[in-house]
Amino acid sequence: VGHLSKRTQVLLVKYGSCFLLTFLWTIVYVLDHCTGDASILVWSEWISALQTGIQETKAVDWYHWICDGLTLPSMLLLSAGLMIWISNAGAFDILGYTFKSFIRMFTSDRDSHETYGDYVAEKKEKRIHGYGFLIISGSISMGLTLLFLALYCAAA
Repeated sequence: VGHLSKRTQVLLVKYGSCFLLTFLWTIVYVLDHCTGDASILVWSEWISALQTGIQETKAVDWYHWICDGLTLPSMLLLSAGLMIWISNAGAFDILGYTFKSFIRMFTSDRDSHETYGDYVAEKKEKRIHGYGFLIISGSISMGLTLLFLALYCAAA
């Protein structure tokens, strides 16, 4: 990793962490469904149920569980990225300005008359940058979800 640029390292960490969390969530979800009612707290019972579950599980069930396991992290990544994008576009600026003006009525700062234009200009300087990895990794994960959904539908 020493020969990679700082920007490449940052991107690898961002995307890698998204995909690692998506992978781990999916694995936990699939293993939980594969073991049935076995308690993960009783390791011997859980390992035995896992071995039996892996041997007896049909491909259609694997597709179903993987699709379900990928759905939640994909939606969370996409939702977070899209909410930041919408917020950066200024969709919530009027709500923030209204709330700030309302609070200002009850504080010692009530004589200050900040205009909406001033508020928006101030907010533009504080916009979040570098969130595209959430949308991209969420879209890739959602693509995998749709792939496993198609496999499930074809096998069912």
